[in-house]
Amino acid sequence: ERREPTPAGRQSWSSRVGGQWSRFWFAAVDPSGLNGARVLVGALVLTWLLSFAGHQQEFFGLGGVFDARAYQETARMPIESSPLVGWSPLYALRTPLALNLFYFGSILAALLLTLGVATRIVAPLTWLSVVAFTSNPAMWFGGDALLLMLSFYIMIGCLLDGLEKIPQSPLAIFGSPQAPIWRMLAGKSEDRETTSTAANLTMRLMQVHLAIEIGRAHV
Repeated sequence: ERREPTPAGRQSWSSRVGGQWSRFWFAAVDPSGLNGARVLVGALVLTWLLSFAGHQQEFFGLGGVFDARAYQETARMPIESSPLVGWSPLYALRTPLALNLFYFGSILAALLLTLGVATRIVAPLTWLSVVAFTSNPAMWFGGDALLLMLSFYIMIGCLLDGLEKIPQSPLAIFGSPQAPIWRMLAGKSEDRETTSTAANLTMRLMQVHLAIEIGRAHV
């Protein structure tokens, strides 16, 4: 005779599934995965930005390939057919000096992110620079969407990592809980506790998003 599962059995099964789901997203893990991803993404953004060096005015200036007249004409196009991104810091840069300052500041932010210096500050700045320099329709490449995604999740990870513990001072929130690259290369452990919920959540979000994008590309 077949017996129906008891409510306790069903509850136990659902509890196990819920526990596994919770651990998948929110288990505290070694943040070395996030640290490594930060270094790789930072180096990728840095290399990408350096490829524009010496030609940033031609590529992104209002007198360049996509000039002020092109911006004005595309702004009058219907929203569904307009190639412009809705917003970019570059739209406010009216002079070559302002563009150069923004460009070299973006290179500095990506370099500091790669090195692991003040990551809570430079990670958002790096993401902002990627948004800015992928906004020009003349320079858009399909792979840039991946760069936008990666820099966004690294920003989230750098902002959240270490916040589960109250910082010793208000200024500590602007520091860098991630391991600097010279300590990673030396194989030295971090001074703080070596597990992070934010590192796990960030990497899981990045993995799931990347899997979705790969699936869409093959449909």
